[in-house]
Amino acid sequence: MASDTPELRLERAPTPAEGVVVLDLAGELDLAVSTRLRSLIDEVTAEDPQLVVADLSEVAFMDSTVLREMLRAHREVGGRGGRLVVAGAQASVRRLFELTGTAELFLLVDSRQQALAS
Repeated sequence: MASDTPELRLERAPTPAEGVVVLDLAGELDLAVSTRLRSLIDEVTAEDPQLVVADLSEVAFMDSTVLREMLRAHREVGGRGGRLVVAGAQASVRRLFELTGTAELFLLVDSRQQALAS
């Protein structure tokens, strides 16, 4: 039986503009991938981007360890004068943000295009 869950992906998308980084994330994001995500975020924040877009449109599941990394990314990027925007979060992922009271910390938009225009 085929799964509807997208294959795991933790990558940088091609840079749309100088000072902008898009994180292309997909699949089930949990403790097993949090270390890889941390490394990706560290690499990105070291560049002092003005805007980081976390595209979660293909993320089927996200647990609290990944939420912690997203919060850390928000703090790191914001502390350097940039912004982190979360794009395309599916209902289950948005619910995690809402249940944990962190939805207000992030700018949540419906698509990568909206995030890039923000």
